[in-house]
Amino acid sequence: TLFIRPELLSRWKDEAFLSSGELNLWGMNGRGDVCTGNSYYGCDRVGTATNLVNPIMSARLRTHKDFAFRYGRIEVRAKMPRGDWLWPAIWLLPHHWPYGPWPASGEIDIVESRGNDNYGDIGNQAGGSTLHWGPHWPLNFYGMTTAQYTANDGSFANSFHTWRVDWTNTNMLFYVDDALVLTVDPGTSFWDYSGLGDQYDNPWAAGDKM
Repeated sequence: TLFIRPELLSRWKDEAFLSSGELNLWGMNGRGDVCTGNSYYGCDRVGTATNLVNPIMSARLRTHKDFAFRYGRIEVRAKMPRGDWLWPAIWLLPHHWPYGPWPASGEIDIVESRGNDNYGDIGNQAGGSTLHWGPHWPLNFYGMTTAQYTANDGSFANSFHTWRVDWTNTNMLFYVDDALVLTVDPGTSFWDYSGLGDQYDNPWAAGDKM
């Protein structure tokens, strides 16, 4: 079992840093000119009184150089963390980005959750699985290919659960503890599924259905 333990940012920075310091994560993947998700201050944030630098730091594990696949099954057994400011996520990102930058080449979110105990009905008792796709940002049609669900034992932080994605050349099936939670089947193609018609160029014209 691999344990990933979040820690307080105050271990490295003082409390004033949260509201006045700058945290820059550009190049954390080994290339100084790359950000894995710059939306919503994902790689560079300057703290202010109303937009704090996140006070929690955690790890990111990447298999970019070790693992890639197209079609098949992937299964992950995990116990989510418990605590505020935590957003555990297990994603599959493109290896070569053949159709262009995000979200054109897709993103498969096996699971995303939150660590909060007290966050209404979207705390650690809830999770989600999603396929992100669209011809370019901000056209992301993930709302058509997403599912939200709750843990059968009250919280995904209480015990280990199993997430699975079965990916074929016709669809994607997402499971939690062997229960089907999401079916992604675009019909003839994702372009037709989007309903964009001839408003934009189709980046997937030369690709397969899935």
